[in-house]
Amino acid sequence: MPERKSPPSLADGGEERCVSCGHCVSICAPAALSHKSMSPEDLPPVRKEGIPHPKSVELLLRSRRSVRVFKKKKVPRATLERILSVARYAPSGSNSQMV
Repeated sequence: MPERKSPPSLADGGEERCVSCGHCVSICAPAALSHKSMSPEDLPPVRKEGIPHPKSVELLLRSRRSVRVFKKKKVPRATLERILSVARYAPSGSNSQMV
């Protein structure tokens, strides 16, 4: 923000450097900042009660296993699309999302 009393705005050249992570829209007060490729409705707010407890995260990470034997069962397209949609929020170098 150029001045504390002015609304937030993109820095000069910001659109060229934007990686479309959604942080600016989701973290600012509602409707304080708009972005041409996303709306606040597309980005759920970060709520303290929604953040998992550190022990829950530890259990999840420590109990993760690689699956190398798969069932011969088709996965519904909607399920695959949902998984891919959520996976794009995973961190990647420079938000390149090459995976």
